[in-house]
Amino acid sequence: MKKDHLISSEEAKDLVASVIQQLGVEQIPFTKAKDRILAEAIFTDRPYPPFDRATMDGIAIRFKDLKYLSSGISCKKTAFAGEPQQILAPQEAIKIMTGAPVPEEAELVIQVEKLNFEDEKVFCEDISEMKIGQHIHPIGSDLSANQLVLKSGKILTSGDVACLATLGKTAVLVKRNPVIGIITTGDELIPPSEFPLEHQIRSSNRYFLESVFKSRGAQVQSFHVPDEIELIKKGIDEMIKRVDCLILCGGVSKGDKDHVYKALDVLRASKLFHRVAQKPGKPLWFGTLDQKPVFGLPGNPLSVAATCCAYILPHLFTITPEFLELSVDTSFKPALTYFCPGICFRDGDLVRFKPTKFNTSGDVLSLSKISGFLELPASKDEFKKGEKYRYYPID
Repeated sequence: MKKDHLISSEEAKDLVASVIQQLGVEQIPFTKAKDRILAEAIFTDRPYPPFDRATMDGIAIRFKDLKYLSSGISCKKTAFAGEPQQILAPQEAIKIMTGAPVPEEAELVIQVEKLNFEDEKVFCEDISEMKIGQHIHPIGSDLSANQLVLKSGKILTSGDVACLATLGKTAVLVKRNPVIGIITTGDELIPPSEFPLEHQIRSSNRYFLESVFKSRGAQVQSFHVPDEIELIKKGIDEMIKRVDCLILCGGVSKGDKDHVYKALDVLRASKLFHRVAQKPGKPLWFGTLDQKPVFGLPGNPLSVAATCCAYILPHLFTITPEFLELSVDTSFKPALTYFCPGICFRDGDLVRFKPTKFNTSGDVLSLSKISGFLELPASKDEFKKGEKYRYYPID
């Protein structure tokens, strides 16, 4: 399905989602799994805890033997963490350490602070508030055997890594991180290390995109080409063979030196759309080449950031949609989807979004003042404080 006319951002996102497929999975050591996307469901291998465990240092005892504690009860054995479960005899107490298996027949644990030990006996003066089960973490009370712990698709945290270790899941299936190719274009661009002439600017889009993708675990290959169609064609042809997804910056508008979309046509790329009813980023191009997704982003820095956050990151990295409240009234008149730049901040228990002013989509320095974009729909032009809209974070 090819789209040559101006399409809505909703239709554009649907087309992107229809093309970008999962990149497969790989098995990695659990110690390297943080921030990766889980590609399998993880279940308990046994009950947790796997035995009744003591939560205090003290003694394990039968409830009916509490009455003997005022005059003293035999206490000759000790249960340590890491040792097999012991068996408690009648009218006996066993000293127990935190984490140790509660002895068979024991019904409660009394903390050491309430006890006195003398001549292999233990004494306790006050048993008035003692109850069955106190200071015992029962077997299976956290999770029973074969119970779901981590869902497939979850972005793994440090806490999840601890769970994997506990479950003995030393190798785990995760979604393979993409290899992303970036080609920037523009005769006006020079490397950041060089001093620009009056008509030149230092390149920034390449390094913005590299940073965004690398921070999410992707491998990135990138280079810059001048505004010459043959060099652009050659660069695309070389890069597409090495990557899972290709991103081009600049050269997608209708100027005399906008050669990117022309080069893609010559290479017989399959165009799905070119131009979206949105701001910033209206000239966005998307299609496939060699059955791989290709994005042609506009060259202005805010357009690059907005289209990357709204179209590329959610699909390549399975980002869960997030909705934030506007902190102030705002308006946007053209009948376009507006990716409003701004910053999210905590306001009590809520996270809100405050729009940030910028001076055209070429205002690269404004990128340091924003955290992401709030998607304001084209169906209205007045947006009230407290209304919720989808948020696309940069980092």
